[in-house]
Amino acid sequence: MTGSNEVKLGVAVMLALLLAANCQSSAQRNIAGQQVKENRISANNSVLLLLDHQTGLFQLVRDYDVYTFKNNVLALAATAKLYGVPTILTSSLEKGPNGPLLPELRAMLPNTTFIPRPGEINAWDNTDFVNAVKV
Repeated sequence: MTGSNEVKLGVAVMLALLLAANCQSSAQRNIAGQQVKENRISANNSVLLLLDHQTGLFQLVRDYDVYTFKNNVLALAATAKLYGVPTILTSSLEKGPNGPLLPELRAMLPNTTFIPRPGEINAWDNTDFVNAVKV
């Protein structure tokens, strides 16, 4: 797409959004605004699940280089910690080829719930993990 076509498309999208916004009554906008406030994600109604971030599994990541992937995981964990989002860590068969959970992750979140799974591939098959999420 050429630059002028992108600008035309951008203007068309903006006009469509403005028209859609103007078609709603103020009452409809107020209801929508209240729903957003009531359903906003917060540390009180969410949990961060970090599953199987294990040293032996990092070599299988192909979408990013290992260094970038590791830093992204640690940045996500640090953000959750900063905002007080409850976090649950879990790993599968740490003594096997999967290896241990990232040591940096455990060090960053020392008081976080940690569920070591004895080999279940699917964390939802582990009742301890499911119960921790339900809490």
